[in-house]
Amino acid sequence: MIPAPPAISVAWPNCHHLLSEEIPLATFFESLANSNELETAFALLALTDPLERQRLGEISLVSPEDVVVGPGADIIMGAFTHPTSDPKGTRFADTTCGAFYAARTLETAVRERAYHRAFLFASTSMPAADVYLRDYTVDVVGTLADALTDAARFANVYDPADYTQSQGLARELRSAGISGIAYASVRHPSGVCAAVWRPKILSNCVIGTRVTLSWDGSRIVGAATSVPLF
Repeated sequence: MIPAPPAISVAWPNCHHLLSEEIPLATFFESLANSNELETAFALLALTDPLERQRLGEISLVSPEDVVVGPGADIIMGAFTHPTSDPKGTRFADTTCGAFYAARTLETAVRERAYHRAFLFASTSMPAADVYLRDYTVDVVGTLADALTDAARFANVYDPADYTQSQGLARELRSAGISGIAYASVRHPSGVCAAVWRPKILSNCVIGTRVTLSWDGSRIVGAATSVPLF
């Protein structure tokens, strides 16, 4: 059994969250003045634009008190209303719930994303191509479980491929009302990440630079913004 991590208060400005440019931009949550408008707005959208309502995902996965609205809210909320469709889930979330992943630096975010994209591309025999991502900066301010300070104590959550233990710990922490977990990047030595389960500790989500991943048909050989990252 993995021990319960201690709590840590964080105030991490300008963390990085990468999304594919293929994901359409939405403005539903941005358009709301406060979360009290959510139920009425959802009902109206279901009547007037059911396709757009479907694109917004499953709002019931987010507690009403955790809903965020206003500028940048659609990017934040999308991570929670659209759980992964990958049967194995992600490190700290299975297919029944969402998580917002953020890295302290852009390089860490890119290396994490590049690893997972390379795995997907290889499994689908994708031909050589450049893949474009949007970088969003976001502030993470709140209390997280700390699997970072004494990472060796929580070695089971850092398995490179098996997420069974990390997802089990995440379920326990979410059930206890914990907002998220701070952890060491598995794909970037010295990198620091957070997996967030409650949107309320995320704010100031702003679109940043474009990131290009270069896939040569067998591996990702580079990543760049205005200058090469690696």
